[in-house]
Amino acid sequence: MATDEYTTLIRHTADDDLHNQSERNVGRLRCLVIETAVFLFFVAHGIAIPVNVFYAHSRLQTQQHGKNYSCKTFENRTSFSNDTKVEQDEMAQFMMYNKVVNVIGIIPAIFFGPIVDKVGRKVGILIPTIGILGKAILFYLFMSLDLSMYYLLIGCGIENISGGYAVMLLSCFGIIADITPPGKERAYRIAVIEALQAVTTSVAIVTTGFWIQNHDFRNPMILSAAASVCLLWVVLTVVPETLEITSGLTCSPGLFLRCCSVYRKSKYFPERRWMMVTALVCFILTVSVNFSKSNIQQMVLMYAPFCWGEVKITLYVSCGLIVCWFTILVVSKLLQTLVKLQDLSLGIIGCFSSITSLLIFAFASTDKIAYLATGAGGFIRLIIPMIRSFSSRHVLLKEQGALFAGFAAVEVVTAAVAGSLSDYIYSKTYSFDRGFIFLCMAALMIVTLGLFLLLRVKTKDEVASGYRRLPEDDCPYERIN
Repeated sequence: MATDEYTTLIRHTADDDLHNQSERNVGRLRCLVIETAVFLFFVAHGIAIPVNVFYAHSRLQTQQHGKNYSCKTFENRTSFSNDTKVEQDEMAQFMMYNKVVNVIGIIPAIFFGPIVDKVGRKVGILIPTIGILGKAILFYLFMSLDLSMYYLLIGCGIENISGGYAVMLLSCFGIIADITPPGKERAYRIAVIEALQAVTTSVAIVTTGFWIQNHDFRNPMILSAAASVCLLWVVLTVVPETLEITSGLTCSPGLFLRCCSVYRKSKYFPERRWMMVTALVCFILTVSVNFSKSNIQQMVLMYAPFCWGEVKITLYVSCGLIVCWFTILVVSKLLQTLVKLQDLSLGIIGCFSSITSLLIFAFASTDKIAYLATGAGGFIRLIIPMIRSFSSRHVLLKEQGALFAGFAAVEVVTAAVAGSLSDYIYSKTYSFDRGFIFLCMAALMIVTLGLFLLLRVKTKDEVASGYRRLPEDDCPYERIN
C-alpha cells in the first residue's frame, strides 16, 4: 500500500513538473510573438522618421534652387546665406509642427490605456498597426505626387491619432504582465521589449538614411508598408488575447482617470501609494537624464577638443545604443539566473552605471575618455524597464493598461521639458564649463539611486516571499509564506 501511494505521489509530482514546463514553453512562445510584433512595428515606424525629415529638406532645396541643386555649386553666391536662412527657418517651422503632432498623439494613449484594460490587449496593437500602415501609404502617395512637405503631417497625424508607438508599447507591456509572473521573468521580458524598440528604430533610421542618400524616398515606404501588412497578419492570426474580458466598455470620466488611480491606496497593497509615487519620481528623473544626455553629448563632441564629424557621432550614438542593450540583456539574464537579482536590484546597478558615465564624460577631454564614458554607462537604460516591472507588480491585471499609459504620457512630457531645459542650461554654461550639465544630471541620478535603495529596503520582505498569481482579477497575487 505504501509503495502504491509513493508511486502515485511520484507520478503526480512528475505530471506537475511536466505541466509547469509546458506552461513555461507556452509563455516563452507568447513572448516571442509579442517581440516579433514589436520588431515589425518599429521597423515600419523607424523607416518613416528619416524619410519625413530628408524629404522636407529636399523639397525646400528644390523650391529655392531647382532640382539640380548642389551645396558646393551655390556656396559662393552672395544670396546663398540668405537662402540658407530661409530654408533653416522653414525647416525649423516644419519640425515644430512635427513635435506638436507628436505631443498631441499622447492624448489617445491616455484614452487607450484604460480601454485596453476593458476590451482586451489586441485592440491596442491592432489600431496603431492600421495607423502606421495608413501613414506609409500616404507618405508614398504624397511623395509620388511631389506634394509639399506639409502633407506629410497628415500621415503623422493619422499615426498619432491611432495611438502610435505609445499605445503599441503599453499594450505589449500589458500582455507581458498578463503572461509572466511578477519578478525577474517579467522584468527581463519588459527589458527585451524596450531593447527591441530602441535598437530596431535606431538601425532602421541609419539604414534608411544611407538608402535615401544614394537612392530615393519612396522605396523605403514600400518596405514600411510591407512590414505593417506583415504585422497586421501577425496581430489578426497569432497574437494572443491574454486578458479575460468580463464586461463591455462603458465610457465614463472615471475610466479615463484610472491612469491616476493606480497611485492611490489599495486594500491589497496598503503601502502602494508611496511606493508607486516614489517609482514615478524615479521614472521622471531617469527619463529627464536619458532623453537629454544624448543630444547634449552630440553637441559637445562636435566642438573642441573632440571636433567629431557627423558620421562619427552617428556611429558613436548608434553603436553605443546597440552595445548597451546587448550588454543589458546578456548580463541581466546572468545576474537573474546566478545571483537571483530582482528588478530593484538591477535598477540600482543601472543608477551606479549612469552616475559613473556622467561623471566621466563631465571631465572628458579625449576620444578615449568619451568611449570610456559610454562603456561605463552600459546599464543606464536598464533603469526604466525595471521601474515598469516594479510598478506593474503592484497593480491589478485590469489596471496594467492604465499604468503603462500613464508612463507613456509622463515620458513624452518629461522628455520635451527636460530636453528644452537641458539645452538652455548647456547654452548658458558651456563657455566656462562644458561638463556642468553632466554634473547636474549625475546629481539627479544620485537622488534616483537613493530612492531605489529606499524602495529596496522597504520591499525586501515582499521580494523574499514572492507572489503567486490567482485566477481572480480582483486579487491576482497572494503572498507565498
